Amino acid sequence: MLVSRPKQSSGPYRVIPYGRNSNFTGRKRLLESVKGFSEGTAHSRIALYGLGGSGKTQVALEYVYQCSSENGCHVFGVHGSGPLKFSEDFRRVAHHVQIPFACAETDEEGFLLGITRWFEGPNSGDWILVIDNADNDADFVGNSSPVAKFIPQGTKGTVIFTTRSRQVASRQGCKMIEVGRMGEEEARELFAKRFGSRDILGGKEGEAIERILASMHHLPLAIIAKKLLSQEFCDIQREVNEAEGVLGTYFVTFNRIMQQMPPAAHLLRLIAFLDRQNIPEELLTESGLERMDDPVEFHLAIGKLLGFSLVTVAEHQKKRFYELHRLVQLSLQMYLPTEELIQWGATALGAVSRLFTRCEEDWRYVGPVYIPHALAVTKDSADPIAEELGLHMGRYFLDVGSYSNAEIQFRRCIELREEGHPSTLTSVNNLAQVLQYQGKYDESEAMNQRALEGREKILGPDHPDTLTSVNNLALMLRYQGKYDESEAMNRPSVGNLALVLQGQGKYDESEAMIRRALERKEKILGPDHPDTLTSVDNLAQVLQYQGKYDELVATNRRAMEGCEKILGPDHPDTLTSVNNLALVLRLQGKYDESEAMNRRALERSHKTFGPDHPVTLANVGNLALVLQGQGKYDESEAVNRCALERQEKILGPDHPRTLTNVHNLALVLQDQGKYDESEAMIRRALERKEKILGPDHPDTLTSVDNLAQVLQYQGKYDELVATNRRAMEGCEKILGPDHPDTLTSVNNLALVLRLQGKYDESEAMNRRALERSHKTFGPDHPVTLANVGNLALVLQGQGKYDESETMNRCALERKEKILGPDHPSTLTSVNNLAQVLQDQGKYDESEAMIRRALERREKILGPDHPDTLGSANNLALVLQYQGKYDESEAMNRRVREGKEKVRQEKMGL
Repeated sequence: MLVSRPKQSSGPYRVIPYGRNSNFTGRKRLLESVKGFSEGTAHSRIALYGLGGSGKTQVALEYVYQCSSENGCHVFGVHGSGPLKFSEDFRRVAHHVQIPFACAETDEEGFLLGITRWFEGPNSGDWILVIDNADNDADFVGNSSPVAKFIPQGTKGTVIFTTRSRQVASRQGCKMIEVGRMGEEEARELFAKRFGSRDILGGKEGEAIERILASMHHLPLAIIAKKLLSQEFCDIQREVNEAEGVLGTYFVTFNRIMQQMPPAAHLLRLIAFLDRQNIPEELLTESGLERMDDPVEFHLAIGKLLGFSLVTVAEHQKKRFYELHRLVQLSLQMYLPTEELIQWGATALGAVSRLFTRCEEDWRYVGPVYIPHALAVTKDSADPIAEELGLHMGRYFLDVGSYSNAEIQFRRCIELREEGHPSTLTSVNNLAQVLQYQGKYDESEAMNQRALEGREKILGPDHPDTLTSVNNLALMLRYQGKYDESEAMNRPSVGNLALVLQGQGKYDESEAMIRRALERKEKILGPDHPDTLTSVDNLAQVLQYQGKYDELVATNRRAMEGCEKILGPDHPDTLTSVNNLALVLRLQGKYDESEAMNRRALERSHKTFGPDHPVTLANVGNLALVLQGQGKYDESEAVNRCALERQEKILGPDHPRTLTNVHNLALVLQDQGKYDESEAMIRRALERKEKILGPDHPDTLTSVDNLAQVLQYQGKYDELVATNRRAMEGCEKILGPDHPDTLTSVNNLALVLRLQGKYDESEAMNRRALERSHKTFGPDHPVTLANVGNLALVLQGQGKYDESETMNRCALERKEKILGPDHPSTLTSVNNLAQVLQDQGKYDESEAMIRRALERREKILGPDHPDTLGSANNLALVLQYQGKYDESEAMNRRVREGKEKVRQEKMGL
């Protein structure tokens, strides 16, 4: 009912349908915009447009009440939702103001035009006229339309429209102000006014809300939403006899669009079943809806929806994207009958399925746009099209490293198909792969076994898909450390068998098989085929284990350049090849070149795949390792912590890759002397590996070795011996007595025995390890050379200086030949030989050797690297033995200053 106030003899007229809202909050920007547009002496037309329920009327009311109070301006309000209501309200204005010439008119149109002339005439003063709910286009088409012909024009006054139709605002020549959602802070203030608390979860009101929500938790979301949206908000000012819910408000709009332009209504129904945000224009124009492939028809239809503020549009990289308001989407789904819900859900599913690319090379560009819509249209759908689309989504998620999402899609595909269907077996196979990447090895093995049995039964034992399942199962067994079982399964596959042989330490046999596979692929597929390059990568891997670095670098460069040529510089396989080459350069002691390559790979993968993709995380970890090798321990620690944090977030705390990061961080903490923290991290990794992989898995035994190392630094020799023995016995049991990891464990135990002064026992173990490694790998293998160096050290501890010198010279000569004169391991042998020469009193030769090591480390590692300072300290000592005290003191001073500089840099001084 129209609320009028009595005429005041000296005050402004105030004829407004609603009272002022005492709970009005915020909206300062909107009020300032209205004020700015209405300033001046000329006639102004302003439109507050937006979705139903967005607060347009409230903003208009607050503005006119402020003007009436502050400026003494006459304010009037009428309903614009139809000619009848407009006429009634206009009459009330005439009677309240007592316009005599208007009241003298007998016919309806003449009466209303008389009021219009009064507004336009000199006696009306300063006024604002609000026309509320001006939504019907037909009433405002032109100056002769049912309502528009009575709206004052002239040269004075301000007319404010509230409307859902941008078209009405445009036709009336309005300056337009969009009324959108409230900001978070404004919403909190409004809630505080309504419920008496700024904390929506605090106080009695908050407790009441929590109780209400808790009591509704068992109801479907759609039922809750419909109940809330259908509520009558009687405390909000509305037209007489129209205290309706939000649903009712939207239903009127939907009906109007259907009557005025059916194609626009159909387009709106389609949009309602997509994800409401970032809807690409091509998805709508190529959806298959009638006439939507015609640019003119499409823009007329979408223009109608934009005009009613039901959708909004934005441009990104010269492409248009649309967004549907959340309440509009929900209201549409409530508005449609069940048969139409099914129909339009299927239409949306078909459209997205047709446009979601099957091309893996396009996924990184198209996937992020279409995935939200694919998820929306497949939700709760049992349609075969949904299963097929889910399979493609799973592959996309697998490709981008989103393993948990990939697992969800593949499991859903398996549920939607009957057991034994080829499509089901494909999903089972894909799920097994995802579980493998997640480190869920037991479950992955079971899935691989299921896929293999199903394919053998349906396709036969010799079908390519069956053989793929054989290979996948064998690979999974290898990851679990079940090498013998894996080898038996891999015998038909040359490439995979070679990898298993690597895991067993049978490097020569593995190399021969890989070269055989590579030769055949080069002949059949060509030198640059991706499968050929995979064999090149496999060859590089076995060359690394054999310490054949020169050929290894050339092989890695071939793999990298081939991938760049065929796949492009940003392909995951290319970036993996860059990483592999960087790793080899690090092993050769070429840290600067390795760092440059790692940073290049990291930059590309971060740009192409994002910060959380597995390829990116691998790059982060590799960069941390090369920084550690350069002695940049603080930076390496920071990078390792970053990698670990992301791995825990993406893969979980127990994933093998996460535990590898724990291990890497623990090692750099050791280098910084943070032994307690390092020990805690290693024990954490060891505990998780024992639980997940078992106590004798090779990865578990690696953590046992790492624990032994930190115990050695802490001087905990009793526990250290027991830990080393466990590692050695575990490796002998699982890998055999001649495996490189076993021989490394033997060496580690021998080292501990030497530190305890048990030289005879240590010597016996060292000779045993040396004999086995010489027999298994040859005299030039890194493991053999490490054994030679360790035996030399124990002989030195026994006072067998001549024999120790001979062994040290042998180790140095071979390393210079194999690794080069500047490799860190070579320089370690230089240092060891200098020490035994010093013990023999051969100070001049010892000094020359130490100066050589110092000079090379300064050049390669820098003057303040810990290894460089160690050589400087050794030089100071040998100079002291020679009586060169001044020079010795100068060298000692240099060591102190270098350590102080490093300390201050760590403290940020």
